Amino acid sequence: MGLCYWKGALLHTCLLSIFAFQKSAAALVFINPSLAGLTAGAPYNLTWSGASGTTTVTLQNGTANDLETVTIVGSEISESFLEWSPYAFTPTGSYVLHLEDTSGQTAISRQFTMMPAGTKASSTTGLQFTMASFEGVNAGSPVNITWSGATGTTTLTLQNGTENSINDVDTIATDIKGSFFVWTPPATIPSDDYIFQLKDDSSEEIAYSAIFRLLAPGETLPVVTAVDPNLSAASTPAAEEEKPYRPAPSHPNISLAAKIGVAVGSIVLTLLVIGIVIFYRRRHRNPMERRSMSESSDQFLHDRRKPSAEMGMSEPTRPRAAELGDRGRRLDRRSRELSPEEWR
Repeated sequence: MGLCYWKGALLHTCLLSIFAFQKSAAALVFINPSLAGLTAGAPYNLTWSGASGTTTVTLQNGTANDLETVTIVGSEISESFLEWSPYAFTPTGSYVLHLEDTSGQTAISRQFTMMPAGTKASSTTGLQFTMASFEGVNAGSPVNITWSGATGTTTLTLQNGTENSINDVDTIATDIKGSFFVWTPPATIPSDDYIFQLKDDSSEEIAYSAIFRLLAPGETLPVVTAVDPNLSAASTPAAEEEKPYRPAPSHPNISLAAKIGVAVGSIVLTLLVIGIVIFYRRRHRNPMERRSMSESSDQFLHDRRKPSAEMGMSEPTRPRAAELGDRGRRLDRRSRELSPEEWR
């Protein structure tokens, strides 16, 4: 009896261990390795495993400790996958997906960045708009809408909405056979944010344009002016730092060669003037001196102009030979016989 009891207890323990192991091995988890490239309005296939019962998928944002629900992606999902197209008006930002099954298990995806609607990789060959920009669309003015990748006719729809809703405003055209359509927005359409939805009627593939602002007739986009955040609103011109005075350069349009020529010319002209002054003074110095002597009352200056005889002086004369005697006559004769060269 005791042996049977212990065998039953051991079997029960083994079964519980196996059940616990299977339960831990089947924990709820996302299979998607990454959610990078998830774009608003574009379809994406979410997959997971380990769910017990049905599951609910929620889009959340915020911090790791304070997540807020943006929208419920799907509820009571019996499968382990969901093809999800985020609302086209979902703002660009960082998000996570929250998964919960009926047993209370939860799982959170890796954080990803939601790309704005209309974003397409350059290698994408599916249905997509090819317009470079949707800015400047005015009510009452025609706009050429272009796309590529359609396999059949297409349907073009104007929509608006929020981050968790989308609304059809107007079906612009159906059964479009080409890859473009010229649309003139009605003049009565309200000015608001809109988006184009393009649907391939054959493959049922859907593509969204970028969100754009539809302007009223005559309305223009506001001009955004960049403001320096470091500039205080209370600052006044008087409080600005005083800049040092820098005189303006003289003759900024004259070249260096011209400046050198002007300097050399100035020097030559100065030397020429000095030379003329010196020449003039030397040329007129004697007449001026004579004039000053004639007008002077100094008797000495007047005596300098008189002949030597008038001043009581006689010119030296050569003595005669008779007055010199014999020795003088010999010297006189000797001096007469010598040539000028020998005399020297």
